[in-house]
Amino acid sequence: MRSLFLQIEGWGTDLKLKNKIYLLQIFIALAFTTFFFIIYNGYTNQKNKDLKSNINTVTQAYQFFIENSLKSIYKEYNTQQKLFYNIHKFSQNEYLKNTNTDLNSLKNKIKKEFNITNIDIDIYAIDKTYTITHSTFKKDIGFNLSVIEDAKNYLDKTKKDSKIYVASNISIDILDSNLNVYSYSKISDDKYFEMGFKFKNTFFRKLKHNINTNYKDSTNKVELYRVINTSDKKQIYNNLFKDKSKLNISKEEFQKNIKKFDINTPTDNKHINSIRLNKTLTEINDNSYIVYAPLLRKDTNEYLFYNNILMKLEIDISQFHQTLQQTKKNFYIFGFIVLLFLMILFYFIKYNFYKPMLKIIDTFDSEKKIEDEKLLQKKDEFGVLVEKYNKLYDSLNKEIQLNTNLLKENKKFIADTVHQIRTPLTNIMMNGEMVKKFQTDEKLSLFVDQIDASINMLSNSYEDLAYITSFDTIEYRSKKINLSELLNKRVKFFSTISKVNFKEIVSDIEDDIYININEMECERIIDNNISNGIKYATPNKPMSINLSKINNSVKIKFKTFGKPIKNKDKVFEKNYRENEAKRGLGLGLNMVKNICKKYDISYSVAYENKQNIFIYIFQY
Repeated sequence: MRSLFLQIEGWGTDLKLKNKIYLLQIFIALAFTTFFFIIYNGYTNQKNKDLKSNINTVTQAYQFFIENSLKSIYKEYNTQQKLFYNIHKFSQNEYLKNTNTDLNSLKNKIKKEFNITNIDIDIYAIDKTYTITHSTFKKDIGFNLSVIEDAKNYLDKTKKDSKIYVASNISIDILDSNLNVYSYSKISDDKYFEMGFKFKNTFFRKLKHNINTNYKDSTNKVELYRVINTSDKKQIYNNLFKDKSKLNISKEEFQKNIKKFDINTPTDNKHINSIRLNKTLTEINDNSYIVYAPLLRKDTNEYLFYNNILMKLEIDISQFHQTLQQTKKNFYIFGFIVLLFLMILFYFIKYNFYKPMLKIIDTFDSEKKIEDEKLLQKKDEFGVLVEKYNKLYDSLNKEIQLNTNLLKENKKFIADTVHQIRTPLTNIMMNGEMVKKFQTDEKLSLFVDQIDASINMLSNSYEDLAYITSFDTIEYRSKKINLSELLNKRVKFFSTISKVNFKEIVSDIEDDIYININEMECERIIDNNISNGIKYATPNKPMSINLSKINNSVKIKFKTFGKPIKNKDKVFEKNYRENEAKRGLGLGLNMVKNICKKYDISYSVAYENKQNIFIYIFQY
């Protein structure tokens, strides 16, 4: 019954159902989390790809629209190159007639002469340092053209050959963002003449209006910038959509105040870097995706505009962020629902499977009948298990009770038998001694010795059996005994037995060694070792017994020649016999082991010089 309980209990311990439930929950949670992460990550990656694709499409649409507008205005200017040349030549001749003439009067005369209505004209008088001294555009007076790389190149050319040069591309005025085509000529060694042909401040206003009209449903914001390389290796940029006509400052003052970037110095400014690298750059700012894109390729830029034009497109991605946030929220909600479901599932398993199993295992551990009403009322497999267990419990209890009664009766029978044997055994031993003492026929001595040995062996077995049947009911008290005398006495007792078994006991026993122990229990230790030696040792080989005192301990050694003991760890176990062919109770050395434990006697087995050695060490 006990072994059954231990097996069931061990099975429950090895199962670790609770841990398996936890691991299953963790595994499912991790699986779902990984699955959600993969799905969400894939979704966000795809949304980001879609966003970038959409941004590229929107950027290209704006680029296409603005580039076409710029190309169309260039074509319009390009058709009037010859006219600009003729106007400049006429104006220069008129100016040469009187270099002190009023430039505004000259401007009006030119307009009438050439019937100019769709463009405006500005006239500039320039000194040898390329500084504007007089102009119809007052804000330009005092501005040094040498800082404008394009203007300086043309002035250097006309300075050398005195020819009239009309710029091959369009310039954009840094102050008012007008589109201009400039022409240059030399008047004298220290004076130059410049004319500007421009639309009034309308082109970029119209372009901005057209963009807003064309993309009226869009929340995107567009700005155009001109990035200028100056002759002193600097770069500046200004917003072409910003109206600066009302600024009450000169171009020279504006030029001084604007932020400059050294061409040879790295910068993190996106406006400058986009032009320097001639590539589209992006950045994300809150709910805006900002694109910096050069509008004109290098080959196109050479004949369209002297300086490249940069588009800054601010695309509203708030809806994209809201969608992602909502999706993230939905994933969290779904994850929470799954987690809640797993928790409910866990508690369902716990209260419907694990806890009933735990109650059953606890009942197994306490070796009781299951009387829990909830378990008894279950109709599932647990109910069947409880019912079968209770039936098995009742059946085993009956068997245990029956076996207990049988054991009690058997033990009583053995005790009674041992008691009944005592008197006839004593008589046999006494009569055997008398026969041995008074018989004179040498022919009978061998038979007498054999009878005497058998009686002694029977007496020894009787003493073992008497002890085994009484050790748990009779208190065997210790006392101080003379171990030397007891050992000599038992050697003498076994001398006849050893003789008829062709064995010889050789003893080396120190005198007057005393220890505290019950004499009968000490006798059991000695007798079992001597009788085992006689039974298993090699015939015609001496068996040695040694008793000695070492410091605060007493040592007994039993040495017998024979085969080495195979299982030294099991030789003291109950019912173990090294040689199954030799019959015996199998209780002797186990009884010795229990006595040694009672008195804290150290015991060990060794094999040296072809001898099995049993060693017992007694403490004072």
